[in-house]
Amino acid sequence: MYSVCQKKRGVSITELIVAVALLSIITAVVGHFVAYMNHAIETHELHRLMRWELDNAREQIGSWQPDEITVERISALPFTAAVREKLQNPAWLSEIQVANIQGLDRPPAFLSVRIAITADYREQSIRPIELFFWVAAKSEETKITESPSS
Repeated sequence: MYSVCQKKRGVSITELIVAVALLSIITAVVGHFVAYMNHAIETHELHRLMRWELDNAREQIGSWQPDEITVERISALPFTAAVREKLQNPAWLSEIQVANIQGLDRPPAFLSVRIAITADYREQSIRPIELFFWVAAKSEETKITESPSS
């Protein structure tokens, strides 16, 4: 017989099973969290890349004369190497409308331009990210005059 004062040596099978179960649960939770964070980071990077491309296109289109802004010309804009590398079949979607403001005696003429990028990512179509902006259309009445120098 063993005495009450004798120290226990080793680990019981129950303690071992509980330890393995806890370790596997913690590993599963951490693994799920890491996979979720990797997906979130990848999605954020893709979104940032597409927003950057839209902003670059807006800058280019804004430098054109209003009569040069056409759907065909926007469709011909080249994509950066990063976008071509990351996305399959990137394409521009665009819509151009002449916007008139109602209620003014002489309403200013503006072009409303909507551009979007559509593409495939990992063999799946992605939802287009859009950018909407206005471009002032030139008219006969808007002429730049130099102010007299003092």
